[in-house]
Amino acid sequence: MPASAAQGVAAGVLNRDLTTLSLRDRTALRQLVLFRVLTYAQLRRIAYSGVHATVARRRIRHLENSGWLMTNELPQRQGGHQRYAHPTQRTINALLAEFEAATQGDVFAPLVRMMLPRSGRKPLDLGATAPPKWLAHQREVNELLVTILAGNQRILWASSWDCPFPSRRAMFTLPQPDYVVVEAAEGVARLVFGEHDRGSDKHFAERKVALYAALAQFPEVCEQFFGFRSFSVQVTVIDVVRQRPIARMRELMRITRAAGATDLFRFTLGGWLFAYGTDKTWFDATHTAPFPGAQASSH
Repeated sequence: MPASAAQGVAAGVLNRDLTTLSLRDRTALRQLVLFRVLTYAQLRRIAYSGVHATVARRRIRHLENSGWLMTNELPQRQGGHQRYAHPTQRTINALLAEFEAATQGDVFAPLVRMMLPRSGRKPLDLGATAPPKWLAHQREVNELLVTILAGNQRILWASSWDCPFPSRRAMFTLPQPDYVVVEAAEGVARLVFGEHDRGSDKHFAERKVALYAALAQFPEVCEQFFGFRSFSVQVTVIDVVRQRPIARMRELMRITRAAGATDLFRFTLGGWLFAYGTDKTWFDATHTAPFPGAQASSH
């Protein structure tokens, strides 16, 4: 049997195995693949909402014992430990095949096809004693995405894969958003790229603004790549370096204005989005008035 045929048979068996799970368990696995890794609390919010924490932990343990996911308990910088769940190779293989099939015919099918890894995706190695350096950023991005999902029932696609696009396509160097969301607003699907800034990126103009702005100038290319002729970029800001998030947000707005990309980008504090969910406040790069709590937050 050719290798491609054998892979197809294996994927079919895995997908049949998935159908034996409950809807909540399948949702949990789907979100784990889309978000790479989730804390127990995050997984409970988007897959086991309304279920007692002990029941959610029991389901996670069952999925681990059945070979669908792995768990780690890692120390936190502020003390204590955090429990994480992430998918096994078995789950990754089954769900990646399902994503491509399930989105055929959707306007965002080209987006998903370009995002799906051509050579597969490997399970994460979170280490045994100390969390990897990238985990804090991923956890924060996922916390924001979970908040978006919890407050918006019109999300068609939401993922936070690392480097989700090829580095180059045709004449373009592609941006690598921290998250990708397709939402339905008033019956129309819209594409949103998310960037989560922790205050340490010294190349925001070159790696973010310039790349997105270059793509936005070619609607026909965007449609070919993503299925959409336009997109927006949401930037959430915290500041783990100087502890001055509003000053950092103003700095990124200034960089965006200087690049002439004011229509493309929207900004908010990560804390605002997490706290207020669907009532979040977004500002474009032309905003110069005082922000809520600016005086208190700037010290």
